[in-house]
Amino acid sequence: MRWASLAVDSGQQDPFVFTRLRERWPVEVKIGVHNAPRELVIESNQSPEEVDAAVRGAIADEGVLELTDERGRKVLVRAAHLTYVEIGEPVERRVGFGTL
Repeated sequence: MRWASLAVDSGQQDPFVFTRLRERWPVEVKIGVHNAPRELVIESNQSPEEVDAAVRGAIADEGVLELTDERGRKVLVRAAHLTYVEIGEPVERRVGFGTL
């Protein structure tokens, strides 16, 4: 993370650095399932574009949505049972007193 803070502090607009940062931070994905009282919430290391493509592909094929969380576990949901999918932006995890 040191190289990331150097790029941000120096004011450089290097797209490679910011692209690499987006890939490293997890994306929160909320999935609503038909007839389920609670939504599924996972944090995935996949990019928002990859999650979007997986959702659209599963719906188009009327197949199964397959996502992998940040610990490598797979989440499978039949596309016919999807009610909504909310894809968050990659967020840097904050630790310590700076989170207050």
